[in-house]
Amino acid sequence: MKRLSTLLITLAALALLVSACGGSPKARARDMVTYLPEDIGEWELAERTELLSSTITSMGHITLSYEGPDGALAYIVVEAHPSDDAADVAMVTRERGLRLDGLTLEADRAPQQATAQIAQTDRVRYALLHEGDLVVEIDAIAAEGEDPVSDENFAALLDAIRVGLALTAEE
Repeated sequence: MKRLSTLLITLAALALLVSACGGSPKARARDMVTYLPEDIGEWELAERTELLSSTITSMGHITLSYEGPDGALAYIVVEAHPSDDAADVAMVTRERGLRLDGLTLEADRAPQQATAQIAQTDRVRYALLHEGDLVVEIDAIAAEGEDPVSDENFAALLDAIRVGLALTAEE
């Protein structure tokens, strides 16, 4: 009986150790961002902000800001969650927020790549992408008085995110 108890405790400790060895959400967010270049089409990386607080360990969060053509600005927000269902909840929450703002989301599909939920106002183009435990939001904001970000420039951002998601999924 003592051997069985020792064996069960050892197996439980081993299971905890193995589960702890998986990539943390912070590491997953960093992995995803490594696949995003400093220049995406006509967009140039201007700033990177990362959630570093040790008190919030259940989510990895990195915001990249890119300066684009005609004074446009794009924010790419990468969130890694502790599980796929936590990412599902985050995605639905972001979709709900955009819908409450009066936006209509449309699916932008690419063969064998993550589907983007996209929306647009007269000045901002949005995209939400979700793959496994990762949720990515793109906010491409035209400069005051300028036309919205072009299809070509927005597509460059979408393509970079889709490539990053695909490469991260392969790890």
